[in-house]
Amino acid sequence: MAGIGFTLKNLFRHDTLIDRTKAYAFSALVAAGPWISAVLTVNLFMLVAEWYIVSAAERFLFLITIVYAFVFSQILTAPWQFIITRYIADKLFNKEYDYLQASFHGISKLLFLFSFIVVVIFFLNSPLPMYYKYLAGSLFFVLTHTWLIMVYLSAAKDYASIARAFMLGGVLSLGAAVLLLHYPLRFAYHLQASNLLLAYLMGLVITYLLLLRTFYITFPFGNNLEYDFVRYLGKVPDLFWIGFFYTLGIWIDTILIWHSPYGGNIYETFRFSLLYDQAKFLAYLTIIPTAVLFLVYVETEFYDKFKKYFQAVRKKCTLGEIATEKGQLVQLVYRHIVYLLERQVVISITVIVLTDQIFIGLGLSPALKDMFRITVLGALCNAMLLVVILLLLYFEARLEAFAAAVTFFAVNLIATFWFLPLGVTYFGVPLLIAALSAFILALQLLNLYLRNLTYHAFSKQQFFLTADRGPMPRLADWLNAWQLRHAAKSHNGNGHGTCWAAIICHGVALFCSCQRP
Repeated sequence: MAGIGFTLKNLFRHDTLIDRTKAYAFSALVAAGPWISAVLTVNLFMLVAEWYIVSAAERFLFLITIVYAFVFSQILTAPWQFIITRYIADKLFNKEYDYLQASFHGISKLLFLFSFIVVVIFFLNSPLPMYYKYLAGSLFFVLTHTWLIMVYLSAAKDYASIARAFMLGGVLSLGAAVLLLHYPLRFAYHLQASNLLLAYLMGLVITYLLLLRTFYITFPFGNNLEYDFVRYLGKVPDLFWIGFFYTLGIWIDTILIWHSPYGGNIYETFRFSLLYDQAKFLAYLTIIPTAVLFLVYVETEFYDKFKKYFQAVRKKCTLGEIATEKGQLVQLVYRHIVYLLERQVVISITVIVLTDQIFIGLGLSPALKDMFRITVLGALCNAMLLVVILLLLYFEARLEAFAAAVTFFAVNLIATFWFLPLGVTYFGVPLLIAALSAFILALQLLNLYLRNLTYHAFSKQQFFLTADRGPMPRLADWLNAWQLRHAAKSHNGNGHGTCWAAIICHGVALFCSCQRP
């Protein structure tokens, strides 16, 4: 995130209201851009749909399609995000910039392949019409790649372009929704839901293509070693599983509730729990400030202290100098954990107290209130858990971060099975228990690790270069060799990232043109 840190430091250095506002806005776009854009856009879609008297069944089909795309795109992408973040950091540190564009091409292809398999399996026996499956699958593809590209853009400096991409995509989606509801394409079935989904997809594709343009401006050159990052599956495999278990831990209670007696079924395709799904998505909006503040904290204060401490270790400073740097770093870590916790508690408690007014203002169902309040507390603990896990990963305490992620998943899984027979009243309680338990564990593990930080810093230094061994380096070499053999067939390297987007656009146009008038 070097690019972010450079820009944020410049903005905060001026200490004016406008510059500080810009800094927090940029941080919000990087930390939660897709989430903010999607939630706001979808809620505006619902208002537009009610204005045009879209039937409740059509609105719900559209909404549950968005929910599924978001949930499973996060589960699929998160493990790769953790791996590729480490890979990007290492390449930036070693100034091997030509690997970044190449790795994006490679991981985009792998994610497209995995996404395609997931979509085919999921919709295999669905009675929904083929064009709706295509639109829903395309949405899933775009979202997975949007989550991915934001990892790379965390190293970019062109925040104005990122802001324009999300704003333009959202505005285009809403404009297309109004146009397509007024002059709908004549889909044979689910006419209104299909037009809404097409409108939303159009805006998201535009957003992604604009982000892609920013990516290529930031990283204009690359090499043909597109699968070099696969080595990291053997080098730091725990990062992959940390991302997997943490993200699955967020959604495992939702998935179990979908398939419980309290869940429903729509068109023999989607399982759902309308009240809990709404409560959870709204609750997670309340933790966006923590994500933003953590990003600002890491990039403007923490990283400088972190870098100074490890420079003292590497440059063979005296033990007293190392101890001084360690004390300042550890103190800063604890101070900011408390700072983030205090502010998130204030935000969450305020939202809980004002729940009645918020629900009246937004026209939400009163049946959501208690569930929402519990889930807000769960989201609070989850936000702090993620903060501590990320700090553990900064210090290379991967085993401790893995223990926290697995605990979160396991406790949420077991607690959901335990509380499900007790009814809807307890929805959200398993998430709260799991996130709180894992947060306390992670905090204790971080405390123990920081006590012996100097020992860990010296013991984990690599004094000898060793060749990569194991199946993953061999797989990376084989994939790269395959890529090099086929590189000559492609005359436009930048097309790798956009070929699938072109297929989506062409396919949507094809399906639309084939519908009966």
